[in-house]
Amino acid sequence: MATYDRVRDLPLEIESYTLEPLEVQASHDFTRLTTVIHLEGGGHEGVGEDVTYSGEDQEALRAEGATLPLAGSHTLDDFSQLLSGLALFPSGPGMDAFLDYRRWAYESAALDLALRQAGLSLGEAVGRGPQPVNFVVSLRIEKPPAADPVPLLLERYPTPEARQAARGELAEEIASSVEKLTLAEAQALCAAYPGKQLILGSEGDDILDGTNQVDCIVAGAGSECDPRGQRR
Repeated sequence: MATYDRVRDLPLEIESYTLEPLEVQASHDFTRLTTVIHLEGGGHEGVGEDVTYSGEDQEALRAEGATLPLAGSHTLDDFSQLLSGLALFPSGPGMDAFLDYRRWAYESAALDLALRQAGLSLGEAVGRGPQPVNFVVSLRIEKPPAADPVPLLLERYPTPEARQAARGELAEEIASSVEKLTLAEAQALCAAYPGKQLILGSEGDDILDGTNQVDCIVAGAGSECDPRGQRR
C-alpha cells in the first residue's frame, strides 16, 4: 500500500483558520518571510508553514487574510482536492513552483490536524517506527567569502551538517581556495568537525549551466577524507 493511501481517508474537521507571519533577517540584504497556517477544529490545531521565497507573495497572502472557504467536514484527500479549485495566490505566484509550496503548507496543516483529531502520530498512521534524522543547514556566504558561519552554527547546534552557497565572483574566490586545499588541511577540517560533512558550493541564476560550480566535500573523521575541487 502506498504511504498516501494510509492517510488519505483520515477524517478532518475544520472550523476556522488563521495566518501567522514570520520573518528573519537572513543576511544584510535579504529578509526571509514565511507564513504559518493554523487550522483549527474539534479543540485541536494543525500547523503548516508556507515557505514561498517571494516576499511580495508572502505580503499579498497576509493582506488577503484567512478568506479561503476551508471550513467543513472532509477527508484528507477531499481537502487536497478542494485546494485544487481554490486561488491560493491572490494575484498569481511569482514562480510556478510557489503553488506547490503554498499547497503543501495547507496540506501539512490538514495532516497535522487530522492526526491530532484521530489521536494518532504520523508513524502510527503510516505503520512506521521513528528513525534518526540528519539535518543539513544551507547558508549564504557574505562578502568577503568565508566559512565563519559554520563554526558559529555548530557551536550552538552541534548535530546539523552545513552547506554554504556562493554566487558569481564569490564562487570563483571560494573555488580558488578549495583547489589549494592539501590532504593535511582537509584532514584538519575533519578533525575540527568530527562526524560532519561540510560542503562549500556555488549556486545562482548566473551559474545554472554549472560551468563555474565547484564543490568541496570534507568527509567526517574516521572515513576517507578527500577534498574534491572540480570544475563541472
